[in-house]
This record gives sequence, structure tokens and C-alpha cells, in this order.
Amino acid sequence: MKKELLAVCLAATAFAAEEAFSPALTWQGTRGLTQTQSAEPLGEGRLSVSLKGSAFIQDQENNPVTNSLSIPKNATLATFMGAFSYGLNTGVDLFGTVTAYGVEGGDNAKGVGSGAVGLKLCIPFEEEFPLRLGVMGQAIGGFAGNQLIENRIGNTPSGLLRPDGYNYFETRTGYDFQALGLASLIFGNEDIKIRLHGNGGMASSIESSVPKLALMAAGIEIAPGRYVSIGFEGNYRTELEKPSGSDPLWITPSLYIKTPVGFNLHAGTDIALSSKRTDGTPNALAPWRAFGGISASFDVFAKSKALARAKAIKDSLEREQLKENSRKLAEKARQDSIDAAQALASKTKDALAKELTAAAMQKALSDSLAAKEQRLKEREEALAREEVERRRQKGLIDSAEARRIQDSISMARKLADEMGKRSDLENELLKNGVASLQAVYFDNGKTKLSINSEPYLKMVGQILAKYPKLKLEIGGHTDNKGKKAANQKLSAGRAESVRKLLVDTYPELAGSLKAKGYGDTKPKAPNKTEAGRLQNRRVEIKVLNPEILKEYAK
Repeated sequence: MKKELLAVCLAATAFAAEEAFSPALTWQGTRGLTQTQSAEPLGEGRLSVSLKGSAFIQDQENNPVTNSLSIPKNATLATFMGAFSYGLNTGVDLFGTVTAYGVEGGDNAKGVGSGAVGLKLCIPFEEEFPLRLGVMGQAIGGFAGNQLIENRIGNTPSGLLRPDGYNYFETRTGYDFQALGLASLIFGNEDIKIRLHGNGGMASSIESSVPKLALMAAGIEIAPGRYVSIGFEGNYRTELEKPSGSDPLWITPSLYIKTPVGFNLHAGTDIALSSKRTDGTPNALAPWRAFGGISASFDVFAKSKALARAKAIKDSLEREQLKENSRKLAEKARQDSIDAAQALASKTKDALAKELTAAAMQKALSDSLAAKEQRLKEREEALAREEVERRRQKGLIDSAEARRIQDSISMARKLADEMGKRSDLENELLKNGVASLQAVYFDNGKTKLSINSEPYLKMVGQILAKYPKLKLEIGGHTDNKGKKAANQKLSAGRAESVRKLLVDTYPELAGSLKAKGYGDTKPKAPNKTEAGRLQNRRVEIKVLNPEILKEYAK
């Protein structure tokens, strides 16, 4: 359990990019404002649920109800709607709703209203593109015992339904089909985000007496930060063949309070703008309707995704740690071999003094590390052979001791060969001229290196110091989220942070390292998925003088 928790924490630190706050949701549980749909999908694997209640007073002075329900004067009508929505993939949402109603008094005071099921299809544009487009369709079945609002001639019910009331689709007695076109425009920054939504479409009933309806809605959502969204909507419903200026028209101000645990609270008011009908009949739209509710949205696969990312990081760190441990063991064996050879050489320093001059010793000390090791190995072997021969001639050692000395020489040669083995990063850089740094982490949107990156980068610096002739570039890359100018600045800052740490640790690299930011101009994978964007957020080392690689490839 502790390991899983550690992995989740690592994943959250290294890959935190998306807000944990849930989006504003419609009464259908899809993205948008209360009654205005957004063309944005929920996202693959995201589940949302919502519950809302609304109530209004049927104004008998302006809107008398004389239907078979026998609703008393100025009765309160309330509806309650539960909804869910699920992101099937990155562009398709499935949703469903069910409604219950209650009326103060009357013959059919409470019951089940309407139920609906539908799909929302969204075009998966790139995230930096501000426009979103989509379509939405749903089938609505009415289960109410009676329609709450009827058309009438004067004050006499006609028995025909008229789509005047707020709750027309919520307390239907028939069956309807809706189709809407959706468009959304998104702009702003991290401090304030603005969304404009527009819907247009129609509704058709299987009842011949119910006219086809044109449906229109538009809204603006302003989010001044992550915790609050303010909405303002306009809704219009009219007969498709006989539009009228007195058909239902209302506006809706609303407020959303968001939390980091996936829950929203929302409340608002519908305010009628429709005028009295020209034929003298009253409009069934009440002067106002108040509503409120709660909603929640969360990724059902969030834990497994975080664990998978954390496991990838952990495996990468473990691989690098194993390589570092192997390198340290090889280095220790090499040093032990040198110490043993130096101890053997010190026993014959009188003989060595006759063969080596001070100038030769000074030259040996000034040579490069590779040349030193080669000359030392050759000299150790020669001295050992001479010592063995000298002692054999003087009868100081027997054949068994001679074999032991020869075995020591062979062991030193094997250790030197082992030291020459190169890491995966080293092989990739010398073969291809470019290599990706695997364990380099930054806070989201920051250029400061995580402390977890320092051990890995110190190992990288030790590798680069072995190749002083190479001219190298530290390149920073981002995905395509955010503005290009900000991405360019972020990638350049991150590349410079890596270069600075390497130079601070190994000052000899100062003349051979430079840093450059590429932003999102050189992606390794498509930016349409999180996996692709993850590959594109990277830091690379590139050889600027590849002709030198032939020298180190031997």
C-alpha cells in the first residue's frame, strides 16, 4: 500500500497538468450551463451525475389553469431531475435523465414526469483551437399522469398541448425527439476563462396534434479562477411553422461553486420575457422559476492511470539506479586494480627510476584520462613481466608465485575492459547523436528542477565529461497545450536549468554545453492523446559536431 501511495505521489508531481476541478454541467449531466449545451465532451472515462430541483408559482391572474388537474389558485409546481453522463471516448458522451414532479393540490399532485436518453458527439479539435462543434440527439418519453399546462381558447381548455411552460419537456404525456447543433468558443487564460455557447435545433413529437418546435439557446460562462463560474443564458422555444414574438422566451442567470473533490453546487433563476399572446390568450410561462442542485464529475480510471504513470517513473529510476550501482562497482574494481599495480610498482621503484626520467613522468601526468589508463596498463604488464623474470633468474620465486602474478595481470585487464562498458544513454548518444533524458522532472508550468532529478543529472554529467571533444546542446520541448510564446519560454527555461546543474557539477563542461528551447515545434508523437503529449514533454541532448562521433565509436 505504501508503494502504491508513493507511486501516485510521484505521478502527481511529474505529470500534473489537468485541473482536478469538475466542469460546469447542464441538467442533463453534460458539459455546459444549466439549459445550454457546450460542444465540449466530458472526456474518455469521465462519469458525471447531477440532481436538481426547481419550483415556480403558477400565476392565476395572468396564467389561469383550468385543466382537468383542478390546480388551485397560485399553486406551486415543483420538478426534480436526476441525470448522468459518461464519456465513451474523446468525442462521444452518453447521457440520460429522469424527472419527478409535484403540484400543490390537484387531482394528480405528484408522479414521474419524463425520462430521456441521448448521445452528444463532439469534433475533437486540438486543445489550443478555440472553436468547438458538435451535435446532440435525445429521445424523451412522457410518463406524467396528465400534461400540467394545456392550450386553451380564452379560458377554456382546448385539450391541445402548447409548449409554453418551463416544464413542458419535464412533465410530458407524449413522446418527443430532439436534435441540436452545438457550438462553443473558448478563450482566456489561467486567471479567467470565458466560454460562449450556442445551440439550435428542433423537437418533434409522435402526436400529430403537437406542432414541431424550433429550439434555440445561447449562453456565456465566465470562470474567474478555478472555484467559481458565473453563467447567463437565453432560451427560446417556438412553433417551427408559426413563430411568434410571444412564444416562450426567458433568461437564466446562474452561479456555480466548484470544489477540488469533483463536486459542484449551482443555483439560478429563470426569468420570463415573453409578452401576452396577440389572440388574447395568456402565456403559460410563469414570471420566474428558481432552481438549484448539485453535480459531480470524476474520472473512473484516474487511479489506474496514475498508478501506470507512477510505475513507469519508478521503473525508469530503478533502471538508472542499477546502472549507477554497476558503474560504481566497476569503478571500484578499476581503482583496486590500479592500487594493486601501484603497490607492485613501488616495490621496484629503484629499477623504475633508472628507466623513467622526470620529463617522462610529467608528460604522463598531463595526458588525458584515456591515454593515462592505456599507458598505465601497458606499463603494469611490462613491469610485472620484468619483475617475474628478474625474480625467477635470482631464484627468489617459484613457478606457482609467477602464475599468481600473471593471474593478477589478467584480472586487471578484465577490470579495465569492464570499465569500458557504456550505459544505454551513452550508447544512444554516440550512435544517434541525440538522446532523451528519462528522469528529469519539473513542477507544472515551472522551470525549476525537482530535487528528484539531481542524482540522475549528476550521472549524466559524469558520462558527458568523458567526451571533452563533443559540442552538445540541451534542448527543451513541450506539448501543444497553452500559447506558443509561453511554451517557447518554458522550454528554454527548462533547458537552461538542466545545463546549469550539469555545469555546476562538472565545470569542465561549461565550454561544450549550450541550451535551447524549441517549444512545441518538434513533437515526437501526435498531441491528440495524453500519451502523445507525455512523449513531447521532454529534454534531449544533441551532438552539434557529429563528425567527432567516429572517434568515440571505436
